[in-house]
Amino acid sequence: MKERTFRKMVESLNSHIPKERKTLSSLLSENRPMVRGRDGSLHVFKKKELDKIAEILPKEDYDRLFLPIYIEMNSDYGRGAGRVVGKINCDIVKRILGEGYYYEKDDEIILYANDVANLRKMLPTTTQYIFSVSI
Repeated sequence: MKERTFRKMVESLNSHIPKERKTLSSLLSENRPMVRGRDGSLHVFKKKELDKIAEILPKEDYDRLFLPIYIEMNSDYGRGAGRVVGKINCDIVKRILGEGYYYEKDDEIILYANDVANLRKMLPTTTQYIFSVSI
């Protein structure tokens, strides 16, 4: 398969990704918190999830957290494993999941497949899969 064709396939898998993410503080102030995907779809956030994250996060970080939190899926991380990047995102994941991750730097966590599933179960609207491929 040609590299260009492969890239197009991955782009189509990521068409749901928001054109623009919003801060936690912005989403908390909305009556119906949502973002629009690149494909035009609406991604609506559950208020209870936003409130759960707000309980975990210091108020001074509300304007620094952009949602949804991306879980990057790439076979390089292992079967079903995903990566979360960004110090604030990682701090939230650690608070939600506890010590279930297996690789951590200051601003990056690689999660086992079970932890990815648990994170999505606990934060289904404030997390989102993105797909990447190493070529």
